[in-house]
Amino acid sequence: MTPLPRIMVAAPMTGQGKTTVATGLMAALRAAGHAVSGHKVGPDYIDPGYHALATGRPGRNLDPHLVGEHRVVPLLLHGARGADAAVVEGVMGLHDGRIGTDGFASSAHVAALTRTPVVLVVDVSRMSRSVGALVAGMAGYDPSVQVAGVILNRAGSARNTAEIVRSTRLPVLGVVPHDERIARPSRHLGLVPAAEREESERVVARLGEHVAAHVDLDAVLELARSAPGLDAGPWDPAAEVGEPVRGRPVVAVAGGRAFTFRYAETEELLRAAGCDVRVFDPLTDAGLPPGTRGLHLGGGFPEVYAGALSANRALAAELREAVLDGVPTAAECAGLLYLARSLDGRPMAGVLAAEARMTERLTLRYPEAVSPRDTLLTRAGERVTGHEFHRTRITPQAGADGPAWEVEGTAEGFASPTLHASYLHVHWAGHPRLAARFAAAVAARPLPVGGAHPGAAPARPAPRTAPGGGAVVAGGGVGPAGLADHTGPASLADPAGPNGLAVLADPVNPANLAGPDVPASPAGSAVLADPAGPDGPTRPHGPTGLDGPADTRNTAVTTAGEGDAGEGGDGPRSADPLRAGPHGRAALVDPRRDRQQGPGSCAAPLHGAPADPLRHHGDAETGEGLLDLAVNVYAGPRPDWLDRALHAGLAGAAAYPDAGPARAAIARRHGRDPADVLPTAGAAEAFTLLARLRPWHRPVVVHPQFTEPHAALEQAGHRVTAVLCPARDGFALDPAAVPEDADLVVVGNPTNPTGVLHPARTLRALRRPGRLLVVDEAFMDAVPGEPGSLAGERLEGVVVLRSLTKHWSIPGIRAGYAVGDPAAVRELARAQTPWSVSAPAVAAMVACAADPRAADEAAERARALDGWRRSLQGGLRRAGADFVPSRAPFVLVRVGEGGHVHLRGRGIAVRRADTFPGLDASWVRVAVRPPETAARFLAALEGWDTGGRTAPALTARA
Repeated sequence: MTPLPRIMVAAPMTGQGKTTVATGLMAALRAAGHAVSGHKVGPDYIDPGYHALATGRPGRNLDPHLVGEHRVVPLLLHGARGADAAVVEGVMGLHDGRIGTDGFASSAHVAALTRTPVVLVVDVSRMSRSVGALVAGMAGYDPSVQVAGVILNRAGSARNTAEIVRSTRLPVLGVVPHDERIARPSRHLGLVPAAEREESERVVARLGEHVAAHVDLDAVLELARSAPGLDAGPWDPAAEVGEPVRGRPVVAVAGGRAFTFRYAETEELLRAAGCDVRVFDPLTDAGLPPGTRGLHLGGGFPEVYAGALSANRALAAELREAVLDGVPTAAECAGLLYLARSLDGRPMAGVLAAEARMTERLTLRYPEAVSPRDTLLTRAGERVTGHEFHRTRITPQAGADGPAWEVEGTAEGFASPTLHASYLHVHWAGHPRLAARFAAAVAARPLPVGGAHPGAAPARPAPRTAPGGGAVVAGGGVGPAGLADHTGPASLADPAGPNGLAVLADPVNPANLAGPDVPASPAGSAVLADPAGPDGPTRPHGPTGLDGPADTRNTAVTTAGEGDAGEGGDGPRSADPLRAGPHGRAALVDPRRDRQQGPGSCAAPLHGAPADPLRHHGDAETGEGLLDLAVNVYAGPRPDWLDRALHAGLAGAAAYPDAGPARAAIARRHGRDPADVLPTAGAAEAFTLLARLRPWHRPVVVHPQFTEPHAALEQAGHRVTAVLCPARDGFALDPAAVPEDADLVVVGNPTNPTGVLHPARTLRALRRPGRLLVVDEAFMDAVPGEPGSLAGERLEGVVVLRSLTKHWSIPGIRAGYAVGDPAAVRELARAQTPWSVSAPAVAAMVACAADPRAADEAAERARALDGWRRSLQGGLRRAGADFVPSRAPFVLVRVGEGGHVHLRGRGIAVRRADTFPGLDASWVRVAVRPPETAARFLAALEGWDTGGRTAPALTARA
C-alpha cells in the first residue's frame, strides 16, 4: 500500500467557491511549511494553473474519461511524489458527471476511485439551517464517498453562522467570510489563466492568507492523514512509452501566454520517449529552437493574442516551412488555429487552407473520437477520449482528403503522415501510444530545422499543387488537400455545419450548458443551437418517386407471436388503438405477408414464396452457376494467422471449450471489463437468448433490418412491434417513433439491408429506464473507423452484438459476442447453454481480437470494402438506378418489379428484399465485391428498366 495524505475539496454545485478555497488551502499549507501537490478533477487547464502557483509544482488533472479509471490512482501518486499532502479540487457538483452514466468522471467518482475524504465547500451567503439538510443529503447519497467535513464560504453574520454550524452534523473545518479583493475575474472561456495575470502570484498569496486565517489547517491535515493507503504505484511515463528513441531529437513545444493549455504528462511522456523537449513562445521568439525535429502546438488563447501572433512573421514563416517540409507536428485547438491561414482576419502561419473566426457560440463537449485512417498519431479505427472547449470556428472544419478524427460521424481536423491538427484535446497519459508514435516519427526525421543550428535543412522549394488541391510535400507524395500551398489563397467554400452540434455534458462549468442556445437532447447531451434548425442542414429531404408511408416520420406496427395466432388469423390485422405508435399511425400487420407496396407492385412472389419470410436469408438465394452477390461474406481469403488459429482450435476439440480467453481478448479489444462480454455461437444465438431472456412487455424491432431478432422474439411467443423507417426519409430512424413503453428495442447499425449508419446520438436517445437497447453491429467492422459504434461505451441498459462471420470470411464458424451492460450480460450468460461456443470459434475470437496483425487486416478489409462500394455506387449512379447510399458491405438497389428474377436469369444471385418488413419486391440487396465482379452485375442491369427514380440523398453519419 502507498500512503498519501489527501483530501478533496468539492461542492454541492458550481459557483460555491471551491476553486478559491482549494487554491487558498494549497497556498496556506505550503506557507506553513508543507509540500503540497494540487490536482483537478476533469479536463480543465485553467484551475491547475492556479494550483501550480499555489504549490510551486505542476498542477495535475484526474479525469477517468480522458485517462481511464485504472490510471487515476497512479496519476495521483505520480503528481504527489514527495508531497506531504495532496489537495484535489472537484468539478461542478459533487455527483455531477457525464449525463446518462451515473456520475462517470464526477468528483464523487474520483473520490471513490482514490478513496479520498471529501470536504464540502458551501456558499452560505443566502442560507441558514438548510445548509445542514443539504450537507446531510450530500453525505448520505453515496456510501462509497466519504464526506468528512464542511467549509462554510461567504459567511455573513456571526449569529447566522452559529445557526448553520449547529445544524451541520459534520465537522465544520472553517468559516470563510466574503472578500472582494480575492475574487477571481471570469472572462472568455471561464477563468483567466494564471500565466496571463501579472498579479497572479500576489492574488494566490492573498488567497492563502485568507484561508489560513479562517480554516483550521491542523484539522484539515488530520483528515488528510486519515485517508487509507492506495493499492497502486505511481504512474511511470517510461513504462507507458516503451524503449526510448535514440539521439534525443528536439521537440519544440509552444508555450508562453498564448499557449498555456497542455497537460504536464505530455512533456513527461515525450521526455521518457527520448525526446529533448524545449518550450518556445510564438509571441516573442524569433525562431524555433535550434535542431527542432518535431512540433507540439497545444491549446490556449490565440484569439486573444491574434495581433501579436500575426505580427511575429519571422517565426510564423519558419514554422510554416517546417510543417510543410514534413516536420512531425501535433496541434490541438489553439495550435490548429495558429496553423490556419487567418484568425479573425489576421494572418497566421498559413499551413492549412482554412480560415478561423471567433463566434458567439461555445462548443463544449466531452466526446469519443475515432481515427478514420492511419495518421501521424493514430491508426485507422482507433478510439480516443477527449474534450473540446472553444468559441472559434474553422472553415472548412476538416481536410477534404485527410480528417484527423470522426466525432459522432462528422469528419474533423486535418491529418497527414506528418501532421495531426484538430480542436480535440487528448490527454496523452490516457493514450500513451500517441506520444510513442510521435516520438518515433520525430526520431525518423532526417534533418533538423530551426534557429542557427549548423545542420539546418536548406530552404524548402515551393510545393507543387497536387490533383484535388493537395500539396506535394518533401520526399514526394501528396499531402492532405487541407494543406495550404504557396500559390495564394484558395477559394474556400463554407460547408454546412454538422447535423446539430451534439455536445456531451462536460464537467467544466454547467452554466455554459444553460440557456436557450443549448437545449437538452433526449440522451441528456447538450446540443448547441443550429441556425438550420434542430435537424441541421444535413438532414436528408425525402426524394420524389420513392414509395413509403404518406407521413415521413417512422411508423410503428405490431405483429403477433405464436401465442397471438388466433387474434387476427392469417390475414392482415386491423389497427389496434391500444397498440398505436406515438404518432397514431400504427397498424397491426404481419411482416410475413404485408409490405409497403409501391404503385404497380406485384402481390405475387417473384422467385418462389419463402416458407417463412422472416427466416429467409441470403444463402438461400445462391446456387450452382450463379454469381453470388446475395451473401455478405468478405470476398477474399482468410489470413494465414486466422487459419492457423482455427486449426489449433480444432486440435483442442478433445476438451470442452472454454470461452474465457475469448471473453478476455474481446474485452481488451473494446476497452471493456471481461464481465461486459459474452461470447456466443454467432449473433443468432444472442438473438435467441435475448428473446427468451425476460417476459418482454413490448419488444420493438426497428425495420427494415435483419429479421432474425424479430423471428426469434415471435418464436418465443412475444408480440413484436415493428418501427418502420420509411424510404422517403432515407430509412433514417426517428427515436420519437419508438413507443415509450417499449422495454426491448432492437436496431441494426449499420442496418441490413439499407446500409444506413444511424448516428450514435440517435441510438443513445433510445435509452430509457427499464429498457434494454440492443444494437446489432454485425457489419460495423466493415465501416472504416467504426463511427457510431457503441461497443466501447459503458452505457447502462445497452447491449451491442457483434459477429465475426462476415468480415473474417468464416460463416461456418459460428462466432459472435455480446458486449455491454454487465447486468444484462450476466442475464444472457445464465440463459446460455453450456459449451455453446465451439473451440474453433473461441480460437477465432481470440485471434481476431488479440492477434497483433488483426487490427491492420481488419482496417485493410474495411478500406477495401469502402472502395468497392464507392465503385459500385458510382456504376449504379451512371446507370440511373435507385439505391440507398450505404456504409455497409452491401447496397440496397431498386431494380423494379421482376428485377430479382431478371438478374437470376442473367446468372446473378442477389438478395430479394421483400422479406424485410418495410420493403417490397422492387428492392434487392447487392453484396459489395471488387469492381471487376460488380461489373457483371451492372452489365446485367443494362436494358432493364429499373424505374429511373432518384435515390434518397443520405448523408452518412455516426
